[in-house]
Amino acid sequence: MRKELLKVLDEEEKKVKKLVEVLKRKRDAIEKGNSKKLGFILKEEKKEIDEINIFESKRMKLTDRLSEELETEPTISGILSKMKEPERHDLTIISAKLTELLNEVSLLNMGIQQMIAYKLEEFDMVMDLLRGRHFTYDKSEKTIAGTVFNRRA
Repeated sequence: MRKELLKVLDEEEKKVKKLVEVLKRKRDAIEKGNSKKLGFILKEEKKEIDEINIFESKRMKLTDRLSEELETEPTISGILSKMKEPERHDLTIISAKLTELLNEVSLLNMGIQQMIAYKLEEFDMVMDLLRGRHFTYDKSEKTIAGTVFNRRA
């Protein structure tokens, strides 16, 4: 069961690495405004996430069973405290790599969310300009007041 857990974690790590690459391509497509490419990337992202969820489910079941066997909490750290070398070392390494990759996924997602929010603000501003909405102008600059147009901001 311990070797099976290591195998599942290894496969999950590979899938998360692929997700990181997909998210980087997603970020680039959003940045370039390539909606056609973005559509394909979103489908690939969903596929990768679905596969990661399968491995995560397997990992959780194995963690529960192994924690019962070792009489410890159903966490990787609980299991690590009861394991012997070299399995403990292998599990520590793979867990650290997976944690690092998941942190990278989180950071990429936050960046993508901020890019989308900016693009939406930009779109709203353009739409408001096209609709002829009234804006407040900075008297000294003769430009629309605000952080985007005001050089002093």
